[in-house]
Amino acid sequence: MSTWDPDDIRDRERSVRKRPAPRPQATKPGVIRITTSKIVESIISTMRPILEGARVLDLFAGDGTLGLACFKEGAAHVTFIEGHPRVADRLTRALETKAAGNSTRVIRGLLPDSLPLLEEPYHVILADPPYGSAEGPPTMLRVPALLHSGGMIAWEHHHKDIYPQELPGCESMKVRRFGETAVTWFRKL
Repeated sequence: MSTWDPDDIRDRERSVRKRPAPRPQATKPGVIRITTSKIVESIISTMRPILEGARVLDLFAGDGTLGLACFKEGAAHVTFIEGHPRVADRLTRALETKAAGNSTRVIRGLLPDSLPLLEEPYHVILADPPYGSAEGPPTMLRVPALLHSGGMIAWEHHHKDIYPQELPGCESMKVRRFGETAVTWFRKL
């Protein structure tokens, strides 16, 4: 069982509120933008029906919040991909305690270039690219090939960033706004 606790997210949010909010248009390399508990809860509640025993892919993983939340809902395995070396190293160390006993893999590499390193298809793909990221849209276009039939994608992004509204072999499920952030969901046909 995972030692992940949703209160960890709330504690992080409280500490972040004391600092001025970063400009949402672009995130500096190595800086993690916190995913709020409200967004995590929304993503998990939408994905919940397919999380039990699922293989999950967490792209632009940062501190791994989204992937770790999936363990609480019964995910069997989470692969994290993070491009910034320092952030990936922190994530690897954090998983030693927060995901002890769970099946994880951390790939330190840039997206979409790291996608060919993945072999097995996933049931759930989560992504939280930096706001204004040039790598986000081309990565999004390539992830349906990594998804099981009936699998789901949740793509978190700045609401003004331009992302594809359609993905090959997928149906668009919904888009939901959370202030400056939007989450777009797709299901593979």
